[in-house]
Amino acid sequence: MKKLCAVILLLIAGGLVAQERVDSEKEIMSYINYLTSEKVQGRKAGTEGEKLAAEYIEAKFKEFGLVPVKDDSYMQEFSFIAGVEAGKMNTLTLTCEGEQKKEKAFTFKEEFIPMA
Repeated sequence: MKKLCAVILLLIAGGLVAQERVDSEKEIMSYINYLTSEKVQGRKAGTEGEKLAAEYIEAKFKEFGLVPVKDDSYMQEFSFIAGVEAGKMNTLTLTCEGEQKKEKAFTFKEEFIPMA
């Protein structure tokens, strides 16, 4: 019983601490409105809009008092492939071997999209 009371007190105390930084609906909507605005151009990787969105999020992290985990930066670089389009000959067929061989052809862009 003492453990249960201690857990309940910790949860209540944690909730009270968390309430000190609860954003109003209006404030949260301002974040969403900025990040979905025409100014950030969809935030597509490699664009000026992506840079603006990243800078906005970084500024909010600082404002909220979040501490960067690595190298005093909130940014993490990573590589990815962009600008590649699937060709007309892309296909996907699933073949199940067994007593009765079954094949299922998937429709491109409706049932599958190649990712790499």
